[in-house]
Amino acid sequence: MISKINRKIKIIKNKILWHLQKPTIKVDGKKGLEVTFLGSRYGGWNFIKTSNINTSTMISIGAGEDISFDVMIANQFDTQVILVDPTPKSISHIKEALKNIGRPASTSFSETGRQEPSSYPLENIRHGQILHEKSAIWTHNGHIKFFQPPNPNDVSHSITNIQNNYKKSSEKNYIEVPCLTIDEIIKKYNLTEIEILKIDIEGAEVHVIPQILNLPPSLLPKQILVEYDGILYPNKNYIKMCLDCDDNLRKKGYTCVHQHEKNNFLYVKP
Repeated sequence: MISKINRKIKIIKNKILWHLQKPTIKVDGKKGLEVTFLGSRYGGWNFIKTSNINTSTMISIGAGEDISFDVMIANQFDTQVILVDPTPKSISHIKEALKNIGRPASTSFSETGRQEPSSYPLENIRHGQILHEKSAIWTHNGHIKFFQPPNPNDVSHSITNIQNNYKKSSEKNYIEVPCLTIDEIIKKYNLTEIEILKIDIEGAEVHVIPQILNLPPSLLPKQILVEYDGILYPNKNYIKMCLDCDDNLRKKGYTCVHQHEKNNFLYVKP
């Protein structure tokens, strides 16, 4: 009973703090661009539909148990997709889902964050078209603490421990996972271009985006789909880093053309 009350108090507190501290990210509009939504209601994303997506490469950082967007991009556009997620539940989910390569979906998407492997349309996908990098993306190569969510039924772990108010607890509430920089991922998979980069990594995005923007111009993604998770977990330091990321993206020539819900943003680069 007490834990339920504490959770409700935390939710109310976060809502108040969100209204007081929420960052203002300017959305410049679509300007004739064809914004398209693909995926489930929970795990879907908006992107700009262009001919460049056909047979291109997408890196999807943070997969969880809903890879509906990634699968549909691969299935419709013959895109090479690299999923990046070391979460144990995600590893199991992706393994089961990819067993159905070559088959159409036999069930519908659920409204939750966990999709049934049978719900993915994989009929046009080839073996090897969707790859799974079982590492976290971070600012260095090696290993990193991956903090568990408060609810053991949830899938999303976090390097920043965002779901636990960023606390660096001494308790064993984390697992250790391998981590790679964006540069190392590009080298490992011999990438020469990135059409779409999706980032959903529970608060770590503000640490990783600066490294992404240091890539050579030819390797900068044409579209960046980012979830600024810390917007939902108010913290002054995070908000500043979030605004810095937005500012630096614009300095690199990106335009924010779409916002979905409170914290999902779509940036495009000509």
